Amino acid sequence: MEFEEDPVGFFMSLDCWPLSPPTQDEDDNNEDSSSSSQSSSETFMIGFLIVNIVGLQHYSGTISGREMVGLVREPLNPFDENAIKVLNTRTIQVGHIERSVARVLAPLIDQNLISVEGIVPNTPGRGNRYKIPVQIHIFAHQEAFSRVKSEILRGGLQLISNEDASFTLSESVVVKEKRSIKDGKSLDDIFKLVDENVSKKSAMEALEPPKDVIKSELFLHQKEGLGWLVHRENSCELPPFWEEKDGAYVNVLTNYQTQMRPEPMRGGIFADDMGLGKTLTLLSLIAFDKFGAIRSFN
Repeated sequence: MEFEEDPVGFFMSLDCWPLSPPTQDEDDNNEDSSSSSQSSSETFMIGFLIVNIVGLQHYSGTISGREMVGLVREPLNPFDENAIKVLNTRTIQVGHIERSVARVLAPLIDQNLISVEGIVPNTPGRGNRYKIPVQIHIFAHQEAFSRVKSEILRGGLQLISNEDASFTLSESVVVKEKRSIKDGKSLDDIFKLVDENVSKKSAMEALEPPKDVIKSELFLHQKEGLGWLVHRENSCELPPFWEEKDGAYVNVLTNYQTQMRPEPMRGGIFADDMGLGKTLTLLSLIAFDKFGAIRSFN
């Protein structure tokens, strides 16, 4: 599976995972009818594998805690044509899935029989320099379940499915559960933080445009819009979901941690309703940037 989409958006899609595979009867019925009807586009989670990310010493990417990882096929790898590289939430390579596992999964990925997603369940220990355990969640169309399961078992891998008691240990469930411990937040907690953050900044500062350029008098909401636009163009605040803790920067959504301050996200979407004077507000922004004294809005 290619990890081309935004990591945060990718993580947020976890809540839509269908975690209950079909029964054996449903699986058989689907196989019987697959030749005469078009396959469903919906995929289901068959189960997960607990394997290792290896080769950590060769790459600069790091894993800071319970974290989503991207699994990307690397068919042109000169050392292993079945290679599956692992990217952290900042899309920096961490290592590779161990060869014995990649040898089984790569052909299934290449044939579009499965898609895979990974989660590192625990914070890596300091002494663990060469490998990190990872859960690989495997998704497939219903009609491919039997074949995929057979190929995985034939490859000597232990697939943990809903038939196993340990299936509830899947990190796909853990990610969504409400956690009170300090190493993470539930999605509800995160959305609450976003709402609180928006509320704190809801009182926008009204800003006057340069009077020698903009002759029209702006309404209060236009002046507030202008203040927000100028703030967004010049803000040096941390991006959404980032917090500074003990000298490091932590993404509360993914648990990714770094010593480098994330770049600010400037700009935004100016989406007032029709008829509220967006054109004049934007012309005022241009005039302010070109002729006005740029002030600090950090």
